[in-house]
Amino acid sequence: MLTKVKVTDEVKNFSVFVWDNVTFYYFYSTKQYKHTLIHTTMKSFFNEIMSQTVSMPVVGEGATVLLYSDRHAYEVISVDEDKKGCTIQRYSPKRIDNTGMGDCQEYEYKELTEEKLNLRFRHGGWVQVYKVIEFTEEYKKACTTTLAKGLTPEQRAIVYPDNSVQPRGVLEGITKEVNRSSKLSIIFGVKKEYYDFTI
Repeated sequence: MLTKVKVTDEVKNFSVFVWDNVTFYYFYSTKQYKHTLIHTTMKSFFNEIMSQTVSMPVVGEGATVLLYSDRHAYEVISVDEDKKGCTIQRYSPKRIDNTGMGDCQEYEYKELTEEKLNLRFRHGGWVQVYKVIEFTEEYKKACTTTLAKGLTPEQRAIVYPDNSVQPRGVLEGITKEVNRSSKLSIIFGVKKEYYDFTI
């Protein structure tokens, strides 16, 4: 449960929240706060508030990835020496309550899936880092048709193994592996699965 513990009149842009005995500090200006109220008419207000917090990973402790309104539970399995990177692994939670499609959901966290995410702390927040296969600019300029149709059957077997939809194979001069990252809203120190049945 998320509990708002204190909002002082002297410091109007500072609030303290406690969730499962973990304290989070949320800062907002009047303008940002008004934006939050408008922006969260559709999005989970809880996820919006928690996405503004910054917490640090500890090996063996839980982590919660905040989506649009759902939440997924992970475990921290490694932390980089510089403390600016970590790897988390997703749980396969088992629901143990009897409240059906309600908000009061309880889960048991025993088994982990094969899903792992590599994270880095950049510009004041956590991002997921990953590698993707993309067509080279050289090939795009030389190709006179769609990128996939421009491949020979032999090349296609390498670039699209097992008839994959996206390029997955590296072929010199045609495809390359590149690093990508995307912002991730995450809380470390707690693991809380949640499924929003209203969407």
